[in-house]
Parts: sequence; C-alpha cells; structure tokens
Amino acid sequence: MVSGQRFELVRSTCDGDRVVLEMNWSATLLIDLPHWDAGDTIRARSTAVFELREGRIISQDSYDC
Repeated sequence: MVSGQRFELVRSTCDGDRVVLEMNWSATLLIDLPHWDAGDTIRARSTAVFELREGRIISQDSYDC
C-alpha cells in the first residue's frame, strides 16, 4: 500500500527499562484512497513506548495521530 516509509526521530527518553520515541512518519501511497491519490505523501506523528528485558524488547505500544 505504501513505499518509501521514513521515520524521523524527534525526541527520545528512557527510564529504567522503558524507552519512549517521538517520531514523524511519512510514506508514499501506491494506491488511491478516499482522500488521497497514489503518489501522494502521507504523514503521521507517532509515539512508541518500548519495554525492555535483558536487552530485548518485550512489549511495544504505539500512539499515532
């Protein structure tokens, strides 16, 4: 559905085994959608919260707008 996905890191923070990333996401549409045409760039602001254990991600929650 999309190509050329890009995540631009805006800010990051951590507290113990929790890491929070604020990002800008963008991608190019490969198909037409109700409000966009193929070839348009779509964007979203996203925050991801990762929980780590022994250097591995054990959970992730994402919040997009």
